[in-house]
Amino acid sequence: MLYDGVKRSIEEKVQEVFRIVSPTPNATFLQVSVTQWERHKLTMTMIRDVLMYMDKTFCVRNKKTVIYDVGMELFRDIVVKHESVLPRLQKVLLENILSERQHEPINRTLMKSALSMLVEVNVSSKSLYQEEFENAFLKETQTFYIKEAQFFLNNNTVPDYLKKIEARLLEEEDRASAYLDESSKKKLMDVVEAEVITKYAEQLIKNSSSGAIPMFTKDMLDGRL
Repeated sequence: MLYDGVKRSIEEKVQEVFRIVSPTPNATFLQVSVTQWERHKLTMTMIRDVLMYMDKTFCVRNKKTVIYDVGMELFRDIVVKHESVLPRLQKVLLENILSERQHEPINRTLMKSALSMLVEVNVSSKSLYQEEFENAFLKETQTFYIKEAQFFLNNNTVPDYLKKIEARLLEEEDRASAYLDESSKKKLMDVVEAEVITKYAEQLIKNSSSGAIPMFTKDMLDGRL
């Protein structure tokens, strides 16, 4: 009775959260979502502490999901995965990343909390984060750097091109460390390096007017003698 009653109470509360998050306009959507998520986590931590004995005895004996994980799963299914929330969440996250790549300021703390939410609500795996954010993020990263690399190549010598892509690589490493899940970093860097380095390496070296040959033959490793 206690377990089922607590579960019903959590579900009712999460339904209230959904009614707050769902109609929120895009301008404040991330802030409201994260605020409600953080409150929910705090509430579930307090409930878990009170019901610790139930988790260790009743849940284990009857193979029930512990109450904290029940709260995570309810938040996932009722709020995060709802058709009025998840597509918008992905859209806002990707738009923020594009803005940052265009050197506009964004709230990295909000980004980290929102992306952590996608990981934590799934409890046992990172599949929600991967399927609903990471895949789209890596695809948009590839598209962005296909255009970026071509633009840089058309307007720069090899030394200048290398400096620009070095700066971009450092930016992406910093982005990964600041708010992406740690599992995304290598995937991100592999995509960026493939588009700005691997794809054009031979072209850069063999192009006689690019500046690469003098740079190598005269040992201009950093663009200077």
